Amino acid sequence: MKIYDVIIIGAGPAGCFSAYEICKIIKNPKILVLEASSTLERMKPCGGEIDISPLNRVPELKKIIVGKANRHPKYYNNRKFSEVYAVNYYFTRSKNKITLDCYFPKLIRKMGVTILTDSRVVDIDNSKKEYAIVLCKDKKYYGKIVVDASGAMSTLNHKLVGGKKISELDKFFCSVIEFKLKSEDKKTFLKLLENDKLANRNDLFSKDPIGLNWTFYYEKINTANIGNGFTVNNKKIDTRSKLINFLKSKGFKNWNPADIKTWIAPFELQRKLYTNHVLWIGDSVGMVNPFSGHGMPNSSFAATILAEVCSIALSTNDFSEEILKYYQEHPKMKKFISESIKKTAFVKIAKKIDVNGPGFFLNIMAKIGNLIYKKEVIQRLKSYDSDKL
Repeated sequence: MKIYDVIIIGAGPAGCFSAYEICKIIKNPKILVLEASSTLERMKPCGGEIDISPLNRVPELKKIIVGKANRHPKYYNNRKFSEVYAVNYYFTRSKNKITLDCYFPKLIRKMGVTILTDSRVVDIDNSKKEYAIVLCKDKKYYGKIVVDASGAMSTLNHKLVGGKKISELDKFFCSVIEFKLKSEDKKTFLKLLENDKLANRNDLFSKDPIGLNWTFYYEKINTANIGNGFTVNNKKIDTRSKLINFLKSKGFKNWNPADIKTWIAPFELQRKLYTNHVLWIGDSVGMVNPFSGHGMPNSSFAATILAEVCSIALSTNDFSEEILKYYQEHPKMKKFISESIKKTAFVKIAKKIDVNGPGFFLNIMAKIGNLIYKKEVIQRLKSYDSDKL
């Protein structure tokens, strides 16, 4: 029976960040990553971007950067929560379309990590002292530590520590499309970015104070990335239909509805991130910034602490809650959790005001949110020289 040091559920960014950080501080760790998808060539463009904090921790990701963001800041967020977006994010697209979701698993494989595809995890048995048993469809895997980075549809936190079900969490519903800009669509697109009146349209995102819509222009590869997102609780919004209607209303021609990707991203952090043998990270426990919809900066930050805790547990051969709880009780993590709770509360209040109160109060909330988020981004900028990218 082979027992791995760490089994990571999910080969997305959160899982890869975790594997990368563990490999940095533990010599030759035995790491197994179980990916539910049948392939690692995932084409989930999301916003197609990554900010400076993950790039600082994983410099190899610079290889897939196209360049600085090229977009209209007002159109990126019709509520004007922040225009600082326009200067500090970088796209993870290359000329041969190597996305972060495709490149990152290959990177950790080179570091000695084993990745198995078509391996959907259905449950974890963490009752034994020496190891946990990870149950897939027809196989069992044994690991001293299990990291659940399985994304927004994970049920394991709810099963093992009594966390909320995904349906009970506040979350974003998002849709996005990415397509090459032929001459007629390029004119339409650039006109859209330059037109302030169109940029300030409100009808697409009414009744949602944190509703986002974005238009990213990959100038070097002549590609558009257009998407939308809504914060909702227990109510699904048909973001796909809204995006289709938007593309049609603006006159875009050369796009295919089959290329629209839709997903959810919980931003309400689960109350407990550990139990015997098991740690949680990423969308599986709502580590998304509710002000922006971004998850990778938080996952990359949490992965450094997670790796430190894994190192302590493996060196002491103790995988109990008493050891693993340091992941959540680490001073930096405690600060992050406190800030996440405040941001989520802020968003909930803003949503309630937008539905039940006058717009005057919503504008005040938007200004406060803008100041909070801008301060956060500036703090990250101080830690890295973005002009070197």
